[in-house]
Amino acid sequence: MFKKIYLSFLLIIFLVGCQDWIDVSPKTEVKGDEIFRTEDGFKSSLIGVYGRMTKSETYGKNLTFGFVEQLVQRYDNYTVGMVPSDEDRAKIYDYNNNSESKGRINVIWKEMYQTIANINNLIVNLDKRGDDVILTKGYRNIIEGEAYGLRAYHYFDLLRLWGPIYSENPDALSLPWRNELGYEKAPLISANEIVDNILSDLIHAELMLADDPMNFGVDTEDSFLGYRKYRMNLMAVKALMARVYLYAGDKANAAKYAKEVIDNSKLSLVTDNSKDVAFSGEALFNLNMYNMEERLMSDWKNTVNMNTELWISTDNIRTVYDFYSTGLNDIRYKNGYGFLHGSNQYMCRKYIGTHFEFKNVVPLIRLSEMYLILAESIEPEKSHTYINELRNVRGISRSSNIGAGISEAERIELLNKEYQKEFFAEGQWFYFLKRHNIKTFYRCPVEEMRYYTLPIPDDEVEFGDVSE
Repeated sequence: MFKKIYLSFLLIIFLVGCQDWIDVSPKTEVKGDEIFRTEDGFKSSLIGVYGRMTKSETYGKNLTFGFVEQLVQRYDNYTVGMVPSDEDRAKIYDYNNNSESKGRINVIWKEMYQTIANINNLIVNLDKRGDDVILTKGYRNIIEGEAYGLRAYHYFDLLRLWGPIYSENPDALSLPWRNELGYEKAPLISANEIVDNILSDLIHAELMLADDPMNFGVDTEDSFLGYRKYRMNLMAVKALMARVYLYAGDKANAAKYAKEVIDNSKLSLVTDNSKDVAFSGEALFNLNMYNMEERLMSDWKNTVNMNTELWISTDNIRTVYDFYSTGLNDIRYKNGYGFLHGSNQYMCRKYIGTHFEFKNVVPLIRLSEMYLILAESIEPEKSHTYINELRNVRGISRSSNIGAGISEAERIELLNKEYQKEFFAEGQWFYFLKRHNIKTFYRCPVEEMRYYTLPIPDDEVEFGDVSE
């Protein structure tokens, strides 16, 4: 219990200490200049970025279990007895006229670029005075490596949402890239240029984090170097590189980095999620959301009596987890493990953990994804090995193992199913569907899914010039 309380206490201290910096905008960067005059200021500024990421506008909801999951029709959170029609469910894709969708899109864009502005402010000040102010051995590189990794993380999700189907149109103008502070507007640049910039940041982060202690637990001698799974650590950077390379179609590098993480992270796939509801034991990068139970109570409830929380129906869950064939003992489905089972209402348990060691966790990158990336990046006839390993650990019998020699189409179909199961309420399935431009999916309410690319907000004026 001490470990979790201590972590939350540290976050409170850091977030209170850097609140002014958190709210600083690119056009008023002088406001946050004072904090960078001490080593502790740099540390609290970095932790402030993680605090911002837990806001509901981004990774505290919209980009994990919220808007991105709703785009792939995950939930049945309607008033009982009032089942929405396909037409009703399809309204979410009317991005320009549906006020709820438009509002979500606008706030995600704004908050993501605000966080990037804060990261840029940190990086600029590292260059200006980091060597003079940060005196503890190794701290400067750690802070710089995390900052570059975090910037890459945010830009990559912006690209995955606002960018094109990359395999079809990598030259499409997509986003403004901002890596410095100032008044100047930034024009849109192409998706492949964004990818190059992201990889450049990640390569730099990997270099800076070469001596990362990778301490995933408490460090009693140096608290700043503990709990690395709640920070952008070296393995998280490598895992993100695997994601980006696969997105860009570079399967050789995707496989290389995914295998490196599997072999060197010193983590194992979780076999029991009855307490570890968010699979924290295999986390490469989590967020710690202070007071999660209270903050998320309208969406997640540890009870079988559900109303408009994010529950799903019997037909929904049994289809997703292949209940009638291989899924009966799948820990991602089982009662008291992956879900809380009610009467035609099933609640995912990833955000309602009660065990002190596994509370307040928002999963962002997990080891299981590396198995799926590796399975997609090697020869199709060999990919069954990694898919089977993940499925077996999750409780699917070896008698149901996938055989060798599957085709490319079969591989994509199998991976599609595993992304759908594995990352329920985490937001990653949408990105898989978009990356492969899959025209329809389970519960898709439209004849053809043509809504993978979000429109740039109409009032985008503060963080970039979106004119072509």
